[in-house]
Order: sequence, then C-alpha cells, then structure tokens
Amino acid sequence: MIGDADAVSCSALFHFGAVDQYIPLDQSQRVAEAAAPRPDWRVEIQPNGGHAFDNWDNPMFHQPEPAARAWALTRDFLARALPAG
Repeated sequence: MIGDADAVSCSALFHFGAVDQYIPLDQSQRVAEAAAPRPDWRVEIQPNGGHAFDNWDNPMFHQPEPAARAWALTRDFLARALPAG
C-alpha cells in the first residue's frame, strides 16, 4: 500500500523488527524509504525485534527489550507530533 502514501496527511510512526519472521526486512526498508521525505513520518526498525515484539499477551512473540525501546520512541514521537498546548 506504499503507493497510497501520498493520500495520508497525518503524522505516522511505524515500528518493525529487523528479524521479523513475517515481514521481511527489505519490506520494512521500503516503508522507511517512502517515509524518508516526510518530516512527520518515522520508521523505527528494532535490530533484534521479531514479529509483534510488543504483543505481551503472546509469549511466542513478546520481546520486552525491543518493546521497551519502541515505547520510548513512541512517547518521543507523540510529544513532538502532539505537543501540549
């Protein structure tokens, strides 16, 4: 759906795991390339993150360390995208 990226007018944050068993790294990198010219878009790829690494409800996927890093990045992103007024 990268071809539809121009239709999105809001800020966006994408999290991927570099060792995702279902989404190959080259696909995550394609999203990063599409996001690069957009100052309000961020793509974060966790080097040791697998698929759904923040899914705490499923031990098969949950990885606390990449999840914690992703949450810190998310908080920073939201603070910039939605500043307190």
